[in-house]
Amino acid sequence: MQVANSQTTLTQGDLVFVGLYLDEPKEFSVLLLRDLVAGTVVKFTDCGWSDASGFYNELGDNNGAWNWTVGSGGLAAGTVVFFQPMEGQVSHGTVSGTPPSLNSLGDQLFAFQGAFGSPTLISGIHANYTILFGGTNDADWDRGVNSESTSQLPNVLTNGVNAIRVYNFPNYEERDNGVFNCQTATDGSPAVLRSVTQLVLNWYVTNSAPPQLPEIPGSQSPFPCGFTVYTDAIWDGSTNDGLWGTAANWDINSQPDISLRTTIKMDDLVTIPAPTTARSLQTTISGDGKLRIASGATLQQGAGECMSLDNPNAKLMGAGTLNGDLCHSAGNLEPEPDADGLRVEGSYTNTGGTVVLDVFGDGSGVNDQFVISGMAALGGSLVVNWLTTPVAVGSYPVMKFGSRTGLFSSVTIPPVPGFSMSLSYTSTEAKINVSLSLPVELVDFRAEPQAGAVLLEWRTASEKDNHGFELERSPNGKEWEQLAFVEGAGTTTYEQRYDFLDENPVAGTNYYRLKQVDFNGATDFSKIIIIDIPDEKERFKLVPNPAAGVVFLHPNFGFEDTAQVSLYDFMGKAIWLQSVDFSSYGQAAVPFDLALVPAGIYLLEIKNGDKKWVEKLVVE
Repeated sequence: MQVANSQTTLTQGDLVFVGLYLDEPKEFSVLLLRDLVAGTVVKFTDCGWSDASGFYNELGDNNGAWNWTVGSGGLAAGTVVFFQPMEGQVSHGTVSGTPPSLNSLGDQLFAFQGAFGSPTLISGIHANYTILFGGTNDADWDRGVNSESTSQLPNVLTNGVNAIRVYNFPNYEERDNGVFNCQTATDGSPAVLRSVTQLVLNWYVTNSAPPQLPEIPGSQSPFPCGFTVYTDAIWDGSTNDGLWGTAANWDINSQPDISLRTTIKMDDLVTIPAPTTARSLQTTISGDGKLRIASGATLQQGAGECMSLDNPNAKLMGAGTLNGDLCHSAGNLEPEPDADGLRVEGSYTNTGGTVVLDVFGDGSGVNDQFVISGMAALGGSLVVNWLTTPVAVGSYPVMKFGSRTGLFSSVTIPPVPGFSMSLSYTSTEAKINVSLSLPVELVDFRAEPQAGAVLLEWRTASEKDNHGFELERSPNGKEWEQLAFVEGAGTTTYEQRYDFLDENPVAGTNYYRLKQVDFNGATDFSKIIIIDIPDEKERFKLVPNPAAGVVFLHPNFGFEDTAQVSLYDFMGKAIWLQSVDFSSYGQAAVPFDLALVPAGIYLLEIKNGDKKWVEKLVVE
């Protein structure tokens, strides 16, 4: 099995041209703005480019595609690599393939990766002038392509950023040779070095014999100046003003830009004030570092990057905006009061961090809010601080998200006497709910048949000022009688268990409920539970059951006289009442019309004198 060589995948501006000589000895040079691993391949061609069709006249007209391969050990950012195509020589690594011809009448040169027919363009340089297509300019070079010496500026490249046109400023006359003059900054981030090296004002240009680049054979001689490429910036807080934008606060003595990764780890508070927009490829808040994005301020982060909050002592604070994703594995995220909240314009992932929110329970101020425009993958902890205590029931939105997965692993909301606290979630919101505390927290109430009796059991998780329970029973769910009073435990936070044996339940359906009574006389009812106790000899049966259209009442032995038959729904509402002379039916079934009765569960009751029988009926 063959294993493909690893290589560094480059994008626009990861290397730029810093020298071109179309006259003899026909050379060019590039500056690396990122590290390249061994085996990385970059291709060069002087074919012209058309945005409509790609490279012009593929590999024709003596134009070439030349492969440069980085040698063992790789190359560091800041390295300048020199090429002599006609001699097939390079200062670092190896070359192969067809070299570019570098036409002294004017030409261009591109660096790219990938296939010739579908390249990833990295940078370009242009040294030509034509009156065709309306004349050459910086924005689009020759504006068209019709020969080996003409080219458009590809729409993925920008002159002055990752491409350069060589000419005599301010006369805009074509020059065949040029080199960066080393008179401006040579230390900085990739973005800074692109901005100075790709500006023709910072080049020495000529049509005469050019200044020679270092001889290549066996040489590692440097460019006329050395370059230092910063890929990271570390906060050192030298000025003590705590401001992100103060250059001296960073170890590179420059405010970070979008090409730099930044780290804040010393015990210092770094502030991005309004209306500042700070930039960083990616920011890590570690150690004892603290970052505050003030209301109205923005931290712009590189696409696909995730800010890291990864130490228990680290903090991200404020009410501004992070444009990018946030990965929260440790430390505190502490929004500040603001109507718009601390915003993450991206996704948020919490795998172990803590979100701390301050809330005015009485509604007297603006609460902290945390707003995520994308997906919130929740975990970690939520801690709520009451700035003022709640005085009434209500809800307090504290988080909003475009969508959500997961829940906080732990939620801490300080207790307030008389109220219960909870956190609820929807797909787009999390909010704190404040409700009145129940004096008794009933967690279970059940009934079990016991050889003709009924055992009733209930449990409480906590009780406050609980005098006790009145246990009530009903044969129909409407009329209730008290069976017993069971004393409560007063006030306790421990689980309590209670039971009572009803030795004389009614034959048929029995309904039970608890009436909880406080010491001050306040009462509250439990849910109703139902249990059926069969008679030793059932008085009647309903056939069929469930029924549709009609149901037949089958007496097991004859009723002696007229009885009242009623049908109730489970809310106790009478559906119909009929007087039936059972003596005229004897043992025959009595039909009842259900055509106008909606589907549902009902109770059919027969009342005869002071006796009463109830049977459940299901209507389909």
